[in-house]
Amino acid sequence: MSWTCTSTQRGLTCFPGTTNVIGLGGTVKQLSQVSVGDYVQVVDHGQLTYEKILGFLHSEPNDLYDYLSIDVDMLNNETTVLEISFNHLVFLYNKADPVFAGKLKIGQQLEAVYDGHIGPGIITKIKLTRDQGYFAPLTSSGTIVLKQSKMSQLFLTTFLDPF
Repeated sequence: MSWTCTSTQRGLTCFPGTTNVIGLGGTVKQLSQVSVGDYVQVVDHGQLTYEKILGFLHSEPNDLYDYLSIDVDMLNNETTVLEISFNHLVFLYNKADPVFAGKLKIGQQLEAVYDGHIGPGIITKIKLTRDQGYFAPLTSSGTIVLKQSKMSQLFLTTFLDPF
Protein backbone atom coordinates (compact mmCIF):
# COMPACT_ATOMS: atom_id res chain seq x y z
CA MET A 1 0.00 0.00 0.00
CA SER A 2 1.31 3.47 -0.85
CA TRP A 3 0.10 6.59 0.96
CA THR A 4 0.46 10.09 -0.37
CA CYS A 5 -1.02 13.51 0.13
CA THR A 6 -3.31 13.49 -2.89
CA SER A 7 -4.99 16.09 -5.04
CA THR A 8 -8.77 16.40 -4.90
CA GLN A 9 -11.32 19.02 -5.87
CA ARG A 10 -10.43 20.78 -2.62
CA GLY A 11 -6.82 21.11 -3.71
CA LEU A 12 -3.41 19.88 -2.71
CA THR A 13 -2.43 21.49 0.58
CA CYS A 14 -1.50 19.26 3.58
CA PHE A 15 -0.61 21.85 6.29
CA PRO A 16 -0.72 25.64 6.54
CA GLY A 17 2.56 27.50 6.96
CA THR A 18 1.57 28.41 10.53
CA THR A 19 1.78 24.75 11.63
CA ASN A 20 4.58 24.21 14.14
CA VAL A 21 7.13 21.39 14.16
CA ILE A 22 9.73 20.48 16.77
CA GLY A 23 13.40 20.81 15.86
CA LEU A 24 16.55 19.63 17.60
CA GLY A 25 16.78 20.77 21.21
CA GLY A 26 13.02 21.28 21.35
CA THR A 27 13.04 24.39 19.18
CA VAL A 28 9.69 25.20 17.60
CA LYS A 29 9.45 26.40 14.00
CA GLN A 30 6.59 27.11 11.67
CA LEU A 31 6.55 24.97 8.54
CA SER A 32 6.94 28.13 6.46
CA GLN A 33 10.36 28.58 8.13
CA VAL A 34 11.61 24.98 7.79
CA SER A 35 14.28 24.21 5.18
CA VAL A 36 15.62 21.09 3.52
CA GLY A 37 18.25 19.63 5.87
CA ASP A 38 16.57 20.87 9.07
CA TYR A 39 15.93 18.14 11.65
CA VAL A 40 12.36 17.65 12.91
CA GLN A 41 10.76 15.31 15.41
CA VAL A 42 9.24 12.14 13.94
CA VAL A 43 8.11 8.74 15.15
CA ASP A 44 10.08 5.89 13.61
CA HIS A 45 9.08 2.33 14.55
CA GLY A 46 7.19 3.61 17.61
CA GLN A 47 10.08 5.74 18.91
CA LEU A 48 10.34 9.53 19.02
CA THR A 49 13.45 10.66 17.16
CA TYR A 50 14.66 13.36 14.76
CA GLU A 51 15.15 13.17 11.01
CA LYS A 52 16.22 15.58 8.29
CA ILE A 53 13.72 17.25 6.05
CA LEU A 54 14.58 15.62 2.72
CA GLY A 55 12.45 17.95 0.64
CA PHE A 56 8.90 19.11 0.18
CA LEU A 57 6.26 17.18 -1.72
CA HIS A 58 4.80 20.61 -2.38
CA SER A 59 4.92 24.07 -0.82
CA GLU A 60 3.35 27.45 -1.42
CA PRO A 61 3.83 30.22 1.17
CA ASN A 62 1.25 32.64 -0.27
CA ASP A 63 -2.51 32.84 -0.60
CA LEU A 64 -5.24 31.30 1.54
CA TYR A 65 -6.26 27.64 1.33
CA ASP A 66 -9.01 25.43 2.77
CA TYR A 67 -8.27 23.21 5.76
CA LEU A 68 -10.12 21.18 8.33
CA SER A 69 -9.93 22.69 11.79
CA ILE A 70 -10.19 19.78 14.22
CA ASP A 71 -10.73 20.46 17.94
CA VAL A 72 -9.17 17.74 20.05
CA ASP A 73 -9.60 17.18 23.81
CA MET A 74 -6.30 16.02 25.25
CA LEU A 75 -5.50 13.81 28.25
CA ASN A 76 -4.46 16.87 30.28
CA ASN A 77 -7.98 18.36 29.92
CA GLU A 78 -6.91 21.01 27.41
CA THR A 79 -8.37 21.43 23.95
CA THR A 80 -6.11 22.07 20.98
CA VAL A 81 -6.72 22.50 17.27
CA LEU A 82 -5.18 20.63 14.35
CA GLU A 83 -5.37 22.31 10.93
CA ILE A 84 -4.90 19.83 8.11
CA SER A 85 -6.04 19.26 4.54
CA PHE A 86 -8.93 16.91 3.81
CA ASN A 87 -6.71 14.52 1.89
CA HIS A 88 -3.88 14.24 4.41
CA LEU A 89 -3.29 11.09 6.43
CA VAL A 90 -3.37 10.99 10.23
CA PHE A 91 -3.05 8.18 12.74
CA LEU A 92 -5.94 7.12 14.94
CA TYR A 93 -4.97 6.00 18.43
CA ASN A 94 -3.98 2.31 18.58
CA LYS A 95 -4.52 1.83 14.83
CA ALA A 96 -1.73 0.72 12.49
CA ASP A 97 -2.94 2.34 9.29
CA PRO A 98 -3.56 6.07 8.91
CA VAL A 99 -6.84 7.53 7.63
CA PHE A 100 -7.65 10.58 5.53
CA ALA A 101 -8.46 13.63 7.67
CA GLY A 102 -11.61 14.20 5.60
CA LYS A 103 -12.97 10.86 6.90
CA LEU A 104 -12.52 11.74 10.59
CA LYS A 105 -15.58 11.85 12.85
CA ILE A 106 -16.36 13.43 16.19
CA GLY A 107 -15.55 10.98 18.99
CA GLN A 108 -12.64 9.31 17.21
CA GLN A 109 -9.24 9.38 18.91
CA LEU A 110 -6.17 10.78 17.21
CA GLU A 111 -2.69 9.64 18.12
CA ALA A 112 -1.01 12.39 20.16
CA VAL A 113 2.32 12.71 21.93
CA TYR A 114 2.36 13.70 25.61
CA ASP A 115 5.70 14.22 27.35
CA GLY A 116 7.38 11.72 25.04
CA HIS A 117 4.60 9.12 25.17
CA ILE A 118 1.86 8.39 22.65
CA GLY A 119 -1.73 8.70 23.88
CA PRO A 120 -5.24 9.52 22.63
CA GLY A 121 -6.77 12.88 21.81
CA ILE A 122 -10.56 12.85 21.31
CA ILE A 123 -12.04 14.77 18.36
CA THR A 124 -14.81 17.08 19.62
CA LYS A 125 -15.41 19.42 16.67
CA ILE A 126 -14.59 19.56 12.97
CA LYS A 127 -15.11 22.66 10.83
CA LEU A 128 -13.76 24.30 7.70
CA THR A 129 -11.21 27.09 7.92
CA ARG A 130 -8.77 28.99 5.70
CA ASP A 131 -5.11 29.63 6.46
CA GLN A 132 -2.05 30.92 4.67
CA GLY A 133 0.14 28.74 2.51
CA TYR A 134 0.56 24.99 2.26
CA PHE A 135 3.50 22.72 3.02
CA ALA A 136 4.26 19.00 3.01
CA PRO A 137 7.78 18.29 4.28
CA LEU A 138 9.20 14.85 3.55
CA THR A 139 11.15 12.74 6.09
CA SER A 140 12.71 9.30 5.65
CA SER A 141 10.24 7.66 8.08
CA GLY A 142 7.31 9.32 6.32
CA THR A 143 6.08 10.82 9.61
CA ILE A 144 6.27 14.14 11.40
CA VAL A 145 5.14 15.33 14.83
CA LEU A 146 3.19 18.60 14.82
CA LYS A 147 3.13 21.01 17.75
CA GLN A 148 -0.10 22.93 17.98
CA SER A 149 -0.33 26.50 19.27
CA LYS A 150 1.54 27.27 22.48
CA MET A 151 0.33 24.08 24.12
CA SER A 152 2.48 21.02 24.62
CA GLN A 153 0.27 18.63 22.67
CA LEU A 154 1.60 17.05 19.52
CA PHE A 155 0.00 15.10 16.68
CA LEU A 156 1.58 12.40 14.58
CA THR A 157 0.83 12.38 10.87
CA THR A 158 2.24 10.61 7.86
CA PHE A 159 3.12 11.58 4.33
CA LEU A 160 4.21 8.33 2.68
CA ASP A 161 5.21 4.79 3.41
CA PRO A 162 8.74 4.82 4.83
CA PHE A 163 11.38 4.31 2.13
